Amino acid sequence: VLATVSERAWYDGPFDSDVAQVPACYALDSTEPHPEARDPQADSCADCPKNKWGSAPPRPGSTIPGKGKACREGARVIVMPAGTPIRSAPMYTAKIPVTSLNAVTTFVGRCQSAAKLMGEFVTTLSVTEDKKSFFKVHFTLKEHSADIDIPALLQKQEEAYQLAMTPYPTLD
Repeated sequence: VLATVSERAWYDGPFDSDVAQVPACYALDSTEPHPEARDPQADSCADCPKNKWGSAPPRPGSTIPGKGKACREGARVIVMPAGTPIRSAPMYTAKIPVTSLNAVTTFVGRCQSAAKLMGEFVTTLSVTEDKKSFFKVHFTLKEHSADIDIPALLQKQEEAYQLAMTPYPTLD
């Protein structure tokens, strides 16, 4: 794991698996809409009506509003495969749902309490079934990488953070 950033996203239409969609309003590692968000809903996430409980849209076939928030909270986590050279390792984005944000926070805290960079650990991401939230994501620190090129890791982590902060594209 190289980087983690919080994300909020509100979509202005229903989900359709056949149509590529980007959020109309979103925030990345911030409590304000991203400057490139197409349709910001408020000046701050705290004041946004889409960030209030009970603002979730009705489920398909229903007219009753959902109990949750219309704006989805989660995290973007940037990872690279273990055992690959740091400088040339590909990076991948994992989107973590709100129901697993505690796992992200715990992982970051464990790295900080060990006084190590996230990328110094070999970490396994796994998913388990959850009856309430469908699934949960888990982070398991496997080992500390002893012989690591710290300057290369710091550079890769900066690249990973920039990747995590990449705005959504504009779709025509």
